[in-house]
Amino acid sequence: MYEHLTRAAQAVVKGAGIYADELGQEYVGTEHVLLAIAAQRGDGAAQLLARHRVGITALREKIEQLVKDQLSDDLVLGSLPSTLHLQHMMTHAIEWSRKLKRTQVNTRHLLLAVIEEQHSVARVALLELGVDLDALRKDLLTPKPAKGT
Repeated sequence: MYEHLTRAAQAVVKGAGIYADELGQEYVGTEHVLLAIAAQRGDGAAQLLARHRVGITALREKIEQLVKDQLSDDLVLGSLPSTLHLQHMMTHAIEWSRKLKRTQVNTRHLLLAVIEEQHSVARVALLELGVDLDALRKDLLTPKPAKGT
């Protein structure tokens, strides 16, 4: 799976597990991926989130609010399981990569897949933060300008 991800996308997936751990959650979900994308300084997807007024602090607070009832005191050893939403999201990210004629999944593909995943915590968090998902999708699909232009 990781061989299909850019280095930045690999960092996001790894960061998602760290965020899940930090939040005391027994799973890795779309919300953790979204937090990890937002935390990637200098990355195009993170910059687009910032342009749509999604800051890491407000995002984390919103996600904590949305999942606080799901927290458990149980201890999980080893790697964290992923949610069905996350599994769908990763499939959609691969589909976006192929559709956009890329050889690897990048953070933009991950973010496109996050905002597509209906009823996921990540999508709900973005909506509750007032993000216009259609505008964000349009920005994600607009080709990045070449360096130096």
